[in-house]
Amino acid sequence: MGERRAVPRPTRAAGSRGAPISVAQAALPESDLQVEVVGRRTGSTHRGYLVWKIREARKGNIPVGPSQRPPKRDPGTKMMVLPLRMAEPDVEVLDAAWKRLGFKSRMAFLRHAMASALHAGGDIDAAIALRG
Repeated sequence: MGERRAVPRPTRAAGSRGAPISVAQAALPESDLQVEVVGRRTGSTHRGYLVWKIREARKGNIPVGPSQRPPKRDPGTKMMVLPLRMAEPDVEVLDAAWKRLGFKSRMAFLRHAMASALHAGGDIDAAIALRG
């Protein structure tokens, strides 16, 4: 008996309510299909994640297109890491506070707090520079 060959057919991504995947798309690796549907590359090679991401993009549950990142200060600026040592219970209180106050991250809160302290101390130029 002859071998049976799989013929790619239009299918839907598992659980997708969007348009069926075309025959041409069915032959694409998931990472290439992700670029076509989501509009940007991913570093992931996990098939399940890529299928999920494509499905969610088609449903309209995730933003599509190029990533919208705020511009960095100055690409040529040398960045430094400042060590800040704190007791664990103090960090837990700090984390609860910045989340409750609506900051996006601990670092955003710390930058704001430092700029506020500089402003209150009368160093307006330093406060403005710190807030970027």
